[in-house]
Amino acid sequence: MTTTTGTALKSRQRAREQRLTKARERRQRLDPDRMARDQRIDEATVDIEEARESLGDARAAVEAAELALAAAIERLLAEKLTMAEVANLTALDRITVRRLRKLTRATGTSVATTQPDHPRLPVDGGAGA
Repeated sequence: MTTTTGTALKSRQRAREQRLTKARERRQRLDPDRMARDQRIDEATVDIEEARESLGDARAAVEAAELALAAAIERLLAEKLTMAEVANLTALDRITVRRLRKLTRATGTSVATTQPDHPRLPVDGGAGA
């Protein structure tokens, strides 16, 4: 009796699934625009996710470029140029030069770690023994 009850229950579940499938198909035939709308919504959602990833990459690139600018500004200032001279020489406005200089200080980037590999004159001007 248990086997018969289990079989009948499975049969009813299968019939229910078939009825649900047929009902879903009938509903889709009644509203074909809904499938197209659902597809557009899905595509727009994926486009947003991809754009957010690209935006993160772009922000990282901007940050890296600003750190490179800031390091180069610090090297110019180490050469005893004034902020105004750096601004004029680089075609950056003074506000941008100051902002980038603060960025260097905030990240702890030093002139020594950002200089290109070439010999430098000693700080005392080369006068020595």
